[in-house]
Amino acid sequence: MIEIPDEIQARIEELIAKKEPSALQKAYLRLQERYRGERSFRLETEEEHLSYLLARFPGTFAAASKVIVRLSEMDPSFQPQTLLDLGSGPGTALLAASNYFPIKQATLVEQNSIFIKLGSSLLQNIPHEYLKTSFSELKITNSYDMILASYSLSETDEAIANSLITQALDHCTYLVLIEPGTPYGFSRLLSYRTHAIQQGAFCLAPCPHEKKCPMGTGWCHFSERLPRTHFQKMVKHASLGYEDEKYSYVILSKKVIPHSMARIVQTPKKHSGHVQLVLCTTSGNLESKTVSKRHKDLYKLARDAEWGDLTAE
Repeated sequence: MIEIPDEIQARIEELIAKKEPSALQKAYLRLQERYRGERSFRLETEEEHLSYLLARFPGTFAAASKVIVRLSEMDPSFQPQTLLDLGSGPGTALLAASNYFPIKQATLVEQNSIFIKLGSSLLQNIPHEYLKTSFSELKITNSYDMILASYSLSETDEAIANSLITQALDHCTYLVLIEPGTPYGFSRLLSYRTHAIQQGAFCLAPCPHEKKCPMGTGWCHFSERLPRTHFQKMVKHASLGYEDEKYSYVILSKKVIPHSMARIVQTPKKHSGHVQLVLCTTSGNLESKTVSKRHKDLYKLARDAEWGDLTAE
């Protein structure tokens, strides 16, 4: 499980210390009703922002952290020092990235004044600046080691999102895009992937190819289990001590990326004596693979494999 660092959790708890739990619970219920109707977390009051921070920050932090881990697995030499975050919210993705990379300067694009205030409290140890501008007005002119957009592009017009992707690909080594692991979130992400490849981009992860996505009527997504904090359970009226954050992502680059391994795109089915895997392969196809005990070393690897891992074809 990916957990929020203690110092960040402590700062979050400081931010909500003066708020009544019941007010935060009611605020989150309003957000849920709004999201069902509009497919967007439109935040208004300070209580709604804080309830979002309590309820959604852990999940989006876990998803961003796992995607960063995947990037590091694919390119261990990549050590970005500069970062541009498109639609940063309270700085969630930057906080995740700074746990793994030596970020020395970050630029965060965010219009929401309350999120900027909250982010400034959470990002005390990371050099950063805010650009309070809309996606439609943003022009990316500086170069960054990494540009990311986490749970943000699907809330804007697709043409504007594609324009940002075109600009970003010319101004970074890697472009990281993360969306909710829902059919809608994946459909938007898939359109971004298609647009990026048309602009000459290559896929680092999760796709082991630049061909048409083979998912068909399904959707490519992954899941990260995270422990629920006391405050998260309180806001959500939840009893379980954990939850699963489902997300879709793609990591893109203008540099050529060779592909030699397949990606596990469903939870491995582990039986007595064999493991069944569903793979997205370098050929651009989905393939089922059964690894039995007689394969010995390969079987051991398959037994330890997780949804989202790379594996030999």
